[in-house]
Amino acid sequence: MTADLVSALAGAALVLFVPGPTNALLATAGAAARGAPPLRLAVAELAGYLVSTNLLWLVGGLLVEAVPLVAPVIRLGLAAYLVLLGCCLWRGEEAEAATRVITPGRIFLTTLFNPKAAIFAFVLMPHDGLAALALWTVGFSAVVLAAGFTWLHLGHRIRRHGGSAAAAWVPRIASIALVGFAVVIAGRTVSAYV
Repeated sequence: MTADLVSALAGAALVLFVPGPTNALLATAGAAARGAPPLRLAVAELAGYLVSTNLLWLVGGLLVEAVPLVAPVIRLGLAAYLVLLGCCLWRGEEAEAATRVITPGRIFLTTLFNPKAAIFAFVLMPHDGLAALALWTVGFSAVVLAAGFTWLHLGHRIRRHGGSAAAAWVPRIASIALVGFAVVIAGRTVSAYV
């Protein structure tokens, strides 16, 4: 591995371990799980990031350059989706409701439109050949899975050590976080175009 690849993957790890919409959902799913945390959700996160970063890497820049309105529409759509998902989590009265709301499909969709993907695609992914891109993809996949498993485990530990009363707060906190992320995304998008 080259020093550039190692530093890019370290940067990706820093971004991935920062709380965000997908991480809030993963922690909630971990807290809601009665048994082992649902590790398939981390795989759904990986699939979302691989699809979004590669699409952005391949066509995103060209599309946004050709049709500048695409970027704000996608951001506002993501904000609306996060508010909807936050409302679904808030209405869940029990842990089982969170496990019904947080499905692999919802993790995939949330990750697909996660703003972190743009950082990976435009800043951290190599743009100098397929060999470098293949190495990046392998390393990036390992980092995404490690971050996903960590957030799932964190939520699960909250349930194990804090009991169901503490775990019941995780969906509420995640709900507030998702709506907060939505407000920030929408606010930045609107202020950039006003």
